[in-house]
Amino acid sequence: MNSNKIISAVSRAIDEAETKANQSLGDKVACEQANAFNAEGAVAIPEPLSLEKFKIWIGLRSPVVTLDAKNYAVLLSMANLDNYQFDGATLLDLGGRGIREITFDNNQIWGIAGGPKDGQDNFVFWKLSAEYLKPNTILKPEILRELPQSSEGLAIVDGTAYILIDGNSGDSGNQCAIPAKFMQFTVPN
Repeated sequence: MNSNKIISAVSRAIDEAETKANQSLGDKVACEQANAFNAEGAVAIPEPLSLEKFKIWIGLRSPVVTLDAKNYAVLLSMANLDNYQFDGATLLDLGGRGIREITFDNNQIWGIAGGPKDGQDNFVFWKLSAEYLKPNTILKPEILRELPQSSEGLAIVDGTAYILIDGNSGDSGNQCAIPAKFMQFTVPN
């Protein structure tokens, strides 16, 4: 796969999303439909040649990138920690979902994926071996299980995944119609 094709697709998707977001100022419905640049996950992956260095990857909830008629989630590789600039992108085949959260444990990248818009019932838990993560590639993580709507936070501790699930204030706005909660389960090796 030509890396320029991936970078071009990611750049175009971000530019188009930001243009739509800017055009929707003051219009709540249009703003909700814009799927602007929205980073929701960050993970530090140890560099193989140094125990002290890490590569930081940022996961995007939106926009998802369309390439060759297929929608992909985006992981952006940080160029350095002093500026919010990127030096590469990896596309993840997560069934058209964006990244809601990512973490690193036991040489695996674990994540939550869901639709770029809130309120969709298509959240999943996935994993990807960190050895495959390289800029300018397309990867297909293993989807391990479905998750409840609004699954947003993730921690892996001693082989157990802890998933945080947002509450919902409902139409009243002043109390939780659905309280926040969490779930836990054992992750596969």
